[in-house]
Amino acid sequence: MQLDWERFISFLLVHRGKIIGGLLGIFFGWLTIRYGLWRALVFSVFVLAGLWIGAVLDRDGWDEIYERFTRRRR
Repeated sequence: MQLDWERFISFLLVHRGKIIGGLLGIFFGWLTIRYGLWRALVFSVFVLAGLWIGAVLDRDGWDEIYERFTRRRR
């Protein structure tokens, strides 16, 4: 049986949210079992903060962020 790559890629794209959510759930479950709930939560908060900062940098760019932090308050 030959794999139809177009259908496979189409399936992955249609269900990418479920796939990513499932993988994140497995990863968080593993963190919780391995290190405990609180350490897993702290790690997850740091990862989410990094993703948020990265998204802001992608959207605004380094120059806008630099100007925002170096602008004098009036």
